[in-house]
Amino acid sequence: MSTESTWAERLVTQQLGFLEIIENIPDVIVIVREDGEIRFANAHAAHTLGAPSASRLMGRNFIELLAPEDRERCRELLAERQARPADGGCAVLRLLREGREPAVVEASLLREIDLDDERSLLLVARDITEEQQLRLRLQLANQLASVGTLAAGVAHEINNPLSFVSAALVFVQESMTELVTHPAPELLSEVKQSLVEALEGTNRIRDIVRDLKTFSHSAPEVGQQADLRAAAGWALKVTAHQLRHRCTVRQELSAVPPVAGNEARLGQVLVNLLMNAVQAFPEERTAENHLRVATFTESGKAIVEVEDNGRGIPPQHLAHIFDPFFTTKPVGQGTGLGLAISHAIVSEAGGEIQVRSHSSTGTCFRVVFPSAAPAPARGEVTGPSPQPSRALRLLIVDDEASVGSALKRALSRNHEVVTTTEARQALERLRQGERFDVILCDLMMPHMSGMEFYRVLQEQFPAMARRVVFMTGGIFTDAARAFIAQVLNPMVEKPFDRDHIEAVLSRLAPSD
Repeated sequence: MSTESTWAERLVTQQLGFLEIIENIPDVIVIVREDGEIRFANAHAAHTLGAPSASRLMGRNFIELLAPEDRERCRELLAERQARPADGGCAVLRLLREGREPAVVEASLLREIDLDDERSLLLVARDITEEQQLRLRLQLANQLASVGTLAAGVAHEINNPLSFVSAALVFVQESMTELVTHPAPELLSEVKQSLVEALEGTNRIRDIVRDLKTFSHSAPEVGQQADLRAAAGWALKVTAHQLRHRCTVRQELSAVPPVAGNEARLGQVLVNLLMNAVQAFPEERTAENHLRVATFTESGKAIVEVEDNGRGIPPQHLAHIFDPFFTTKPVGQGTGLGLAISHAIVSEAGGEIQVRSHSSTGTCFRVVFPSAAPAPARGEVTGPSPQPSRALRLLIVDDEASVGSALKRALSRNHEVVTTTEARQALERLRQGERFDVILCDLMMPHMSGMEFYRVLQEQFPAMARRVVFMTGGIFTDAARAFIAQVLNPMVEKPFDRDHIEAVLSRLAPSD
């Protein structure tokens, strides 16, 4: 056998060996033309895409196998690779799979190759679908743990005022018969005091619920601004029951410039930092544990500091505290995501988290944000306004009949009030010729929402659409948030403040 024949056999053997390796690599490997047409695909590519075999992928366009929103990114990746073959490239893409959720892959272009004397591109994609799902589950577990901690504190904070609200109302109810038959001054005084206490308790519960609304997650919006001091104050409120049993808190909350970002998400960051501080305090020396929370301005930047005199962070751990899944807590007591998520939220808002720590002095987290330009204020009533110059005819639309009844009792002294529990009934009244000066409409209702009602008004009664005041107990859907951001109509939150509603009506009262 000739030397050339021996080398040829070895070359064929090596090629077959390489082909076997490629076929068994647990990654998607494809060779594509410049336009994305597949010239080679390994078995794992067929498996990932749900194709019966790799041969079925030949001639198909790899770009068209991607989710539509990822196709342009892939074209850019191919173009960049052709333009700068030595630079490489990488992108997270979603491969469409028949009858299944898309596979999330991390795609890299390794090199240009000549296949049958034609320039092609070798692309390798690693399936990270399960990795992403695991990350999302761990993030959810971390959020649920935070919610559980907060829920326990909220229950404690609500139960205190609820206990004396309930007791006061029971006393008033039991005293009514005696007041009617024997109106003793002493009993009347006690009933009045009980009602004052009940009102105070309901106001406290209202404030707690309003604080909770801040915690409801909403995605950051372009141009959104936040009050860092308000976020710090909220975080201190919702963690108050945890803090009061473990340390003494010193608040130094000064006004700071507005910052870019979502106030709820920044509040979540501060809750994480506060809970980390609580866990750093030794339980056996509660009287000596001190926590300082401060907001201030330095060199034009808005800053919040959370400083404790707890155990401190070991020097060898400082470089890793923001790494995902890094934790020094025992198994089952921490996911290692709290600080990583906080770091991501702050970075997304253009800020940074700094930390200094020593075992003898404790830890100080400093969150620094560049100030944002003041946002244009939404046209809402924030202060007292004069009462309407005349009585108005009001239509209240709320699917909770008791809400309409309560509002009617509160406003009937000054206005004529009509109530209905159906937006469709309200429209029918208007179509029959009834006229109202102002409509107070609940935002979220079954059958026809306040948003749908408003759109019909715009088409059929455009002048009336401008006189709608929206009522809400909480905006918890993306559609509702987008709607409220677009319309210019006033909005009032439940539970209602009568003076505030009167101020809103004063603004909308038609001129004589």
